[in-house]
Amino acid sequence: MIRLLCRIGFFLYFIGTISGQSQMEVTTHLDTSQMTIGDRNALEVQWVGPNEIERIRFSTDAWDSLPAWSWLNKAAVLHEEKKGEHHYSKRLSFTVFDTLKKSLPTLSVRWEEEGEMRSTKIGPLHLEVIPPELNEEDWAENMPIIKEPLRWEDYRLYLFGCILLIALYYLYRYYRKTTATESPIEKEQLIDPHEEAYIALQHLEDENWIEKEKYEPFQRELSRIIRHFLSRKYDLRGMESTTRELIQQLEGTSFPQRKAKTLKELLNMADLVKFARAEPPGDYHRRMLLEARQLVEQTNHWRS
Repeated sequence: MIRLLCRIGFFLYFIGTISGQSQMEVTTHLDTSQMTIGDRNALEVQWVGPNEIERIRFSTDAWDSLPAWSWLNKAAVLHEEKKGEHHYSKRLSFTVFDTLKKSLPTLSVRWEEEGEMRSTKIGPLHLEVIPPELNEEDWAENMPIIKEPLRWEDYRLYLFGCILLIALYYLYRYYRKTTATESPIEKEQLIDPHEEAYIALQHLEDENWIEKEKYEPFQRELSRIIRHFLSRKYDLRGMESTTRELIQQLEGTSFPQRKAKTLKELLNMADLVKFARAEPPGDYHRRMLLEARQLVEQTNHWRS
């Protein structure tokens, strides 16, 4: 009799455990497992089951730490009921700005079902990011260099320039001697680099290049503004340095290192748009403009 009661109790416990588990079938996939640098890709997650779910949460920290990874947008969850079953789907669009070939880390997803929180793991998913192919048209044909013989006329412009400089020098000395009263020369006060950057960024926004989908001149000018600002702010050679060299120079300054990743993404985008012909959506360029303003603001130690 005792043995029979034990079996009945174990059976009831087993049935209760099964009923407490989620009845939703969860599937995931990438739009493509091989993409080109700067292209758009997306992770899609789908739930199918008899119950309604809500409060869906994703933990994407594992993918955020990947090099040159950037989320483009996270669409809302779509819900549809078919033949007594609930179908849910969510897309998370992203792009990658560097080569990559690996199995992506697993992601954790949680949701509420019948008043209880459920969870599952996504992945691992394999992704390969390759550089864009360059067409033969992108390369100019090498032509032989033809050297012409030097003539006196080749130096005529330089000679006239030297004569003009000498004449201006003696005119200046004559003016200084004949001036009755000399007023002290006030040293020109250069505009603050932060104010200069704010004005340039506002002018860039007023050009409406994003609305006109002129992304290449927009990114080129945005990169120039930030490089010029950092050069003046920290006395660096930002205009002729590569992105990596510029970030290395900033390591010995008061530049906030937490913004190094944002700066790298911002400067790399101009190169990708120009050389790799990447075409991120317009909202991505607006985010880059906002990030540039925040970078200038957060390096201004004189503001409260």
